[in-house]
Amino acid sequence: MQSKLETMHVKPARNRMVRYPQGYGANSRKPIPAEGATVPADRYFTRRLRCGDLVRIEPPKPEREAAPEPPKAKAKPKSSKPKSSKPKAAKKKTTKASSPSSKAEG
Repeated sequence: MQSKLETMHVKPARNRMVRYPQGYGANSRKPIPAEGATVPADRYFTRRLRCGDLVRIEPPKPEREAAPEPPKAKAKPKSSKPKSSKPKAAKKKTTKASSPSSKAEG
């Protein structure tokens, strides 16, 4: 029967620097950050608590994900032609009137 390893959230005491123990994976021998870290409640870290190098703190609250926005009402599809606020002036066809003098006399 395996029991879940208990963890605790700790930070270094004022003016102290505590490193993770050797063989602690990627964090091996790196200092525990000043804002704190979750560590196993093993002999190494409980000893650091007892001697005053570490201080137990409350774990930070997990950040809540933003609630999904309610679906918006479907908008009417926009026409491909932009509507202008100004009415367009009708173009006048200009044709030259044929006068009887301009016709070729024949």
